[in-house]
Amino acid sequence: MKIRKLSLLLLSAVFAVTLCAGLFTACAEEPDNGKDGKWTVTFFVDDTRYGNEVKVSNNRRIPASAIPANPSFNDDRVFTAWYTSRTDFTEENKWDFDKGMVTRNLDLHAGYRVISEYPTELKMAQEPCTSKITWTQSALDFTALSHEDVEQNTYFKLCRNITVAPDYDAQTGKVFNGILDGDGRTVTIENGNCGLLSEIGVQGSVTTLNIAGSVSTLKDSVGALVGVNRGTVQKINITANVTSTAGTVGSNGLAVMLEEGKGIAGGVVGTNEETGVVYNCKIVTSSSSDGVVKAVIGGGCIVGYN
Repeated sequence: MKIRKLSLLLLSAVFAVTLCAGLFTACAEEPDNGKDGKWTVTFFVDDTRYGNEVKVSNNRRIPASAIPANPSFNDDRVFTAWYTSRTDFTEENKWDFDKGMVTRNLDLHAGYRVISEYPTELKMAQEPCTSKITWTQSALDFTALSHEDVEQNTYFKLCRNITVAPDYDAQTGKVFNGILDGDGRTVTIENGNCGLLSEIGVQGSVTTLNIAGSVSTLKDSVGALVGVNRGTVQKINITANVTSTAGTVGSNGLAVMLEEGKGIAGGVVGTNEETGVVYNCKIVTSSSSDGVVKAVIGGGCIVGYN
């Protein structure tokens, strides 16, 4: 009888311990502030807490007003997004503030992209959409860049002077939404029937580039850099000659130009759309034969039609 009672006591003790462990586990999964049912979201930059902790109700989104300002780094890193991983800044770990529902205590880490003076990854631009810099070092590289749609947050940097032959048929319809840093180097256009790019999108940006050579076309709006700009163009120096022989002089010439984009030529940009920004660009030559812009209907030193 004593043995049976002892066994029952042991079984009861084991059951009690198991029950407490289950309750503890269940409690651990509950919001840390059980009374108001809210989880804690903490933001980190490297290993340092950034901004204020945010309390979020279960299965709710993080309020836009609670998202801290994008952090800045004191080195060669640039902030990209907030991630659930400390080191793995891939798309699957990126937190979507529009769709992500908080169902646990959550740590979000500042992701970044490294931009350095020297190549950290060398690519021949067969895959122009990369989170690292693609170092454009040949005409082949630049051709691949201009013949594809390029997504935003894609960085290119010119690391030597190159000569290219832009092709209207291959480039037409391709939109550049990346960032191209010419690094003060020169692209020379040789036998080009269009500019370096067909279109710069709203997110696109080209800066610090010299353009030489010549462009001559019977096609649409043309500029040594780009035919149509909807993004940002800055610090472009031009010695290239740009000629458009498209369009017809006459009473309806202007109407045709505005409707079809034909007969427009600019030293840097053919047509600058409403969202386009062009500044600190200039023609730099002491020769009357360089940096010349010719158009049948509408031409401009920097922009053909704005």
